[in-house]
Amino acid sequence: MQLSDKNSLKLRLLRITLLASAAAWGVCLIGIFLPWNTVLVVLQSFGAKVVPDDPMFNYWFRMSCGVSGGIGIFFFILAVNPVKYSNVISLAGWLMLLEGIVILASGTA
Repeated sequence: MQLSDKNSLKLRLLRITLLASAAAWGVCLIGIFLPWNTVLVVLQSFGAKVVPDDPMFNYWFRMSCGVSGGIGIFFFILAVNPVKYSNVISLAGWLMLLEGIVILASGTA
C-alpha cells in the first residue's frame, strides 16, 4: 500500500484503525494505578472466580497492564506518523493477528 499521499482515504482509515488499537491496548494502563481491592472487584465482574489477595497476582497483573499499555503506546506512535513507520505496520498487524489467535484459543479452551 502506498502511504505517500497524506490526504488519501486509505491513510485516514489506517490512522483510525491504529488509533482504535492504541485505545484498546492503552486502556490497560489504568490497571497499573487501581487499588488492588478495586482490581479484584473488576476481575470478578468480568467473571473471574475468587482471586486470592496474593502479592504475586498483584505483580503479574500490574506487569501485564504495563506491557499491554506499552503496546497501546506503540500503536499510538504508529498512528501519529504512519508514513514514517509504514515498514513496521504490517508486522504489527501480523503480530496482533497472532495474539488474537492465542487469545481465542485460550479463551475457548
